[in-house]
Amino acid sequence: KIMPFNISMTPILDKDKETIGTAFIGRDMRQMISILRQLKEINTTLEEKVKERTNELEEANQILKDAQSKLVLSEKMSAMSLLAGGISHEISNPIMAIIGFADMLMSSEDDEGNRLKLQKIKNFAFNCMDIINKFCDFAMKPGTEFEDISINQVIEDTLLLAKNKLKYDVDVIKDLQSDLPRIKGESNELQNVFINIILNAKDAMPEGGRLYVRTYLQNSRVFVSIRDTGKGIPQNLIEKIFEPFFTTKESRGTGLGLSVGQEIIKAHGGNIAVESEEGKGTSVIVCFPIPEKAEDRKQATEDRLK
Repeated sequence: KIMPFNISMTPILDKDKETIGTAFIGRDMRQMISILRQLKEINTTLEEKVKERTNELEEANQILKDAQSKLVLSEKMSAMSLLAGGISHEISNPIMAIIGFADMLMSSEDDEGNRLKLQKIKNFAFNCMDIINKFCDFAMKPGTEFEDISINQVIEDTLLLAKNKLKYDVDVIKDLQSDLPRIKGESNELQNVFINIILNAKDAMPEGGRLYVRTYLQNSRVFVSIRDTGKGIPQNLIEKIFEPFFTTKESRGTGLGLSVGQEIIKAHGGNIAVESEEGKGTSVIVCFPIPEKAEDRKQATEDRLK
């Protein structure tokens, strides 16, 4: 039968170093090959076990990292909840004083133009109160009652609030679809979201630029798109920008704006997304569902019954 052999050949020399023959040595390799095969199988098994164990360790490490992240976030939210009451008290008192003095001036002011300006001061002060309340809402999670609102009007009011911040450096280009359906929401909450987005865009254009604000209807949803021509956001930071307390503004930012904004948009049944490319600007797209009409709900119920 055929067997594996290892054969070596060595020349046989005489005293004059002349080759007079060849010595052949043959070694049966069956046992050696069997051992090598066993070693190969053991090595393959060890590699598989090491790989399996490595995957288990990576999964365990990821679970640990996720748990640590949730713990850190929980601690931050707990701290924010404790701060919310104090912040509300400290800021609400001077704002209420502003409203009170504006009322006093209005009662003694005869000039209609000045009275309108004082009324605007009151309205803006109330908006500040609403912003403080929304911060507390984010920490305490109370409920909010919504009403039918025009998203275009919310955008117009927001741009009016931001006018002084934008007028010297930023050109605002509006494209608001005129026949948009109304949505269910709370105007001041949404103003808070949009003014934060607009001021973020302004900060991204320190040397000036353009701000494109667009509203439109698509797939039975109302969209708001706010696009700047600023420096953009690095791709590795995009997924972090909605995390509480994450900011790229160093000492000037709290890291709460987009996080609070995302919670407000979610409470409205909507979504918020960010698209950005370094050096080319950033787009923030917010969408809202259109309230279902009573007749539509009735028809849907009838269809389900059928």
